[in-house]
Amino acid sequence: MTPNPETASTTAKTMGIHARSNVRVINFTASLTLLAAPVQGPWADGGQSIHDSDCHGQYHRWQRLSSSSIDGMSRWEPNARDRLQQAALELYSERGFDQTTVAEIAQRAGLTERTFFRHFTDKREVVFWGEDALHELFVDAVASACDSASPIEAVAAGLKAILSYFEPITHESARQRQAVIAANAGLQERELIKYSSLATGIADALRRRGVADLAANLTAMAGVAVFKVAVERWINGTDGRDLSQHIHESLDELKTLAAGD
Repeated sequence: MTPNPETASTTAKTMGIHARSNVRVINFTASLTLLAAPVQGPWADGGQSIHDSDCHGQYHRWQRLSSSSIDGMSRWEPNARDRLQQAALELYSERGFDQTTVAEIAQRAGLTERTFFRHFTDKREVVFWGEDALHELFVDAVASACDSASPIEAVAAGLKAILSYFEPITHESARQRQAVIAANAGLQERELIKYSSLATGIADALRRRGVADLAANLTAMAGVAVFKVAVERWINGTDGRDLSQHIHESLDELKTLAAGD
């Protein structure tokens, strides 16, 4: 019996469609298998699995790719910021701030320039990193002081609050940082801007507490002066007293002067 050409053609097309469909199913199944399976090889280096549910309530295991970057360094580096800060301060002390490059800082820290710029916008920020947190601690403590607190007592609450900021900072690293700033006019100017910004923030917090404008400004400037003098005395001191002792001593002296005793 001679097969009908049209029937044969239709059958061939149907078989082709089924074949292509089967390939798609196989490929789709294989893709799901690969997604669900643990990542192998260099992409799995340091990976962390995260389980997310989809709209059907199923769970897929994904790998967070903290893999080696193109330049051979891992995107995640333990203590990268601390290492970069330490390397930068060492180089600033040895060669000077202006003579030190970001590439040299990264090399000293055993990291890459890309890692540096993930943590700092420029080499100056290494010196002043964390000042926003310090500012926030101080101003928030002034603003949240008890309602009965006088302006100077509210500032005292701010000075007490910032002690937690200095807890992880060693006396030696603080001294090294201060020496770097003292040796560079641009960094000195940046330090003054930091203190001015802090005084503005404190004064604003005091005004929100109902303190008159002049009193708020004077108290804020006095509080920053206490902070600045206490830090300098702590850095330059050799008697082993901690920063809190210097702050209390400077604050008590201010109160004595204000009382006219």
